[in-house]
Amino acid sequence: MDARIQRFNKYFKHWEISLPDDIESRTQRGQIVEQGWPIKFLFGEDCQGKYLYFYAAHRMTNDRHVRFRSDGSEETLPALDGLRIVYNNPEEDAKSQREWAERTRKTMQMLEKKGFGITGSEHGSCVIKTHLLKQALEKTQTPKN
Repeated sequence: MDARIQRFNKYFKHWEISLPDDIESRTQRGQIVEQGWPIKFLFGEDCQGKYLYFYAAHRMTNDRHVRFRSDGSEETLPALDGLRIVYNNPEEDAKSQREWAERTRKTMQMLEKKGFGITGSEHGSCVIKTHLLKQALEKTQTPKN
């Protein structure tokens, strides 16, 4: 079995979620919605070799954005985070808000570029979370890229 698929299956073993061995020959991109997890995945290749990206969300935990490579390595990538630290000091709080907004915008742009944005087939919790994050971003004064 391919190391990337093995890593994915081990990652989600607790929830009995897995990819079939031949999935890459059938599709380069897909989505699984099981056990409360909407998981988008993408197979590809770059100068470091073959990889499998996935973005997974669950209403009971943090989102995960991970890349598994054929050599067995794993990279944790930026994921959306709906929480930020709120400070009593207005200057510190404004800085926290700007930093959160910038990270969130960059992450959303990266996910859209990979095709991991909202398409309409997602679990309702993902659609709601994305909508709420976009509303929060609209309220910030950080310039959009």
